Amino acid sequence: MDNKRTRATDHVRTRSKEIQLKTMAQSPSLKVTSSFEDEEIEVVTFDGDR
Repeated sequence: MDNKRTRATDHVRTRSKEIQLKTMAQSPSLKVTSSFEDEEIEVVTFDGDR
């Protein structure tokens, strides 16, 4: 069960990195790293809404 959980977490991390890069590409002035914790929570919620 730990393996599944780890894989899911890795998947979420990968997706948030992708979205983070896209966000940075779209608005370079936005400093995503300054509030990465909050960003990640938003990303996960948004991504689960497919």
